[in-house]
Amino acid sequence: MARRGIRATTALGLIAAAMSYGVASAPIASAASPTTAFSISAGFGQTCAVTGPNNAAKCWGRNDYGELGIGTTTSSLTPVGVSGLSSKVAAVSAGGSRSCALMTSGALKCWGTLPGNGTGSSLSPVSVTGLSSGVKSVSAGGTFTCALTTAGSVWCWGSGSLGQLGNGLLTGSSVPVTPTGLSAGVAAISVGAQHACALTTSAGVKCWGWNNYGETGDQSGATTTAQPIDVAGLPTNIVAISVGGYHSCVVTSTGEAWCWGENQVGQLGDGTTVDRPTPSPVSGLSGVVSMTGGTYHSCAIAAGGAAYCWGSNNSGQLGNGSATDSWQPVLVVGLSSGVVQISGGRFHTCSVDAAGQAKCWGNNIWGQIGDGTTTVRYTPVGVWGLSR
Repeated sequence: MARRGIRATTALGLIAAAMSYGVASAPIASAASPTTAFSISAGFGQTCAVTGPNNAAKCWGRNDYGELGIGTTTSSLTPVGVSGLSSKVAAVSAGGSRSCALMTSGALKCWGTLPGNGTGSSLSPVSVTGLSSGVKSVSAGGTFTCALTTAGSVWCWGSGSLGQLGNGLLTGSSVPVTPTGLSAGVAAISVGAQHACALTTSAGVKCWGWNNYGETGDQSGATTTAQPIDVAGLPTNIVAISVGGYHSCVVTSTGEAWCWGENQVGQLGDGTTVDRPTPSPVSGLSGVVSMTGGTYHSCAIAAGGAAYCWGSNNSGQLGNGSATDSWQPVLVVGLSSGVVQISGGRFHTCSVDAAGQAKCWGNNIWGQIGDGTTTVRYTPVGVWGLSR
């Protein structure tokens, strides 16, 4: 359990560091006419959302590396518009120190560190090399990013020393490269801190990258999986995949959730803290519609829109009103129905309901909750301007 102690120390260090950052003050008045949130993505210390009425991208929280995309490194306690993305945004993904937006045209734009255009960083959105059209989805991870095209091919860029790019090399790339064997036939992708997984059109799962806890499903004992490998021991009816920091999860067509990888704080949800290189079912959870993996926690939406989380809770990221870890799913306070999307970040979590209301909970030292404060929230609170 040594790593848990390290995380606690790191969190305290982040609190101290955050006090020196430039943070934009929150508006004094509440938003009179809240804007609808269509989707949301929680990253390391920032959060981004696609908002109405014009499908604009807005971000809030930490901005040390330009991850808010506003042309500066000033953090913000409330949502701010991403430069040049006031309309036609289809989806957003917030990662470690970068964020990305998929446009309705199929073009991909990213900002922050390693944006994918051959440069080291950018304070505002730039087009990703070779991905100006035909992109289906994007997932920004801890140190790298991957995109999926409508043709079923995967492209990744960023750090690669742990095999994160999946091309058989242990070197990074500032422009997209294709993981071995994934030039076609992929239905979905998800990226974690240092590893990634893909759901194939034949309902198989392939993973690559760091494997220190068995998160790629590589049972050989190797700590690095430089090329995608098939994950063994899964059901045959996989319909969705979600990768956390150092663990991976899938959802079946019958509403079951299965996870594998690191489990030191119960993020696999099987009632233990035993790391598992082979998939095991999440305990006491049925009717699962979708999942999300935070760095050290996991969450799911069940039938009817109820939100459940489990794993690390040192910052209230499980949303059940406590700071106690849970090795099994617990219901998020106030979210027993109506949730349509949930996203886990490093130490915080966010959701959107059917009415377009955005709520977040957990760590808030950079304002990543978006409520105009830096107060840790142990239960969900509305994002300023995006919740009634």
